[in-house]
Amino acid sequence: MWIKKLKAVVEERGLGQVARELNISKTSVSLAVSGKYGASTDKIKERVEAVYAQGGIDCPILGRVNPETCAESRDRANKIGLKAGNPENLKLYVSCLKCGLNGG
Repeated sequence: MWIKKLKAVVEERGLGQVARELNISKTSVSLAVSGKYGASTDKIKERVEAVYAQGGIDCPILGRVNPETCAESRDRANKIGLKAGNPENLKLYVSCLKCGLNGG
């Protein structure tokens, strides 16, 4: 079921955007979609289900957000990092570090 969802989202949004939203490489997404991923796909499955199957992502700072907003916020938080002058950006950065979708 998750692989069908992944294929549909890649078809709709493109390989690069899906890889960014899942926070995994384009190669991993491509191999998973084509059924040629050589290792366990458990982590990819978990990410697909967490990001796409529940109608959004529950962020402790931003609330319920779509995958694109999550990816943009994560990228912005990682770029700013601990140099954030805004307390909300700092909270977002710390939260993103701990998030299971981001390897935390």
